[in-house]
Amino acid sequence: RMQAKKGHQAIHDEENNERKRSRFVQSQDDLVIQFDQLPIETLAHIFSFFSYKDLFHFSAVSKKWGYTCWELQEELDIPVRIRKILDDVHFQRIIRCHRIKTINLSKGNHLTESCMATVACLPNLQRINLSFTQALDGWISHLSALGSLRSLILSFCPNLTNGIFQHIAEIKTLKELDVSNNDLTDVPVDIPTLPELEFFDASFTLIPVESIHLMKEQM
Repeated sequence: RMQAKKGHQAIHDEENNERKRSRFVQSQDDLVIQFDQLPIETLAHIFSFFSYKDLFHFSAVSKKWGYTCWELQEELDIPVRIRKILDDVHFQRIIRCHRIKTINLSKGNHLTESCMATVACLPNLQRINLSFTQALDGWISHLSALGSLRSLILSFCPNLTNGIFQHIAEIKTLKELDVSNNDLTDVPVDIPTLPELEFFDASFTLIPVESIHLMKEQM
């Protein structure tokens, strides 16, 4: 009789636990529904505090979250471990970030010219960091299509040559240019034609000091 009583108690406890689990799941569903009813601009503000990895997961919850995660962000905080594996697939998400103003691609080991063509489709981009990448001169030619680019960081890019300057000269809105720590040997006369340039860093390059001073004097 005692054994039967214990058996009934176990069944009763299990039923109670199941009801609690159901209520918990229901409350979670209600929370998602209520959260999803927030205005898009409010969601965008909340999502701006999360990492790239979090946004990647959030964007799969619903179309609204997917739109908010990518298309309403102004700054994309991509962790270094993700930057190291960034490829064309990731950039298909990044291209949706129409409002983005700042993007850090430093140490992006798998970046390609196709990735740069994608970046050139971000109409509001103002600052891009390509330091410690395998960037080639031709990549920068795509960035001249950006009418709002203000800052370009190209330090520690071992594949760059003096030919990079002819592409940089096309970015007329540039205010900050960092080409430090590269094997560059000359600054072509085209560069002083950048009307908005305010900061130029060519430290630890082979560019003559006189050329750097002349460049800064003409800013």
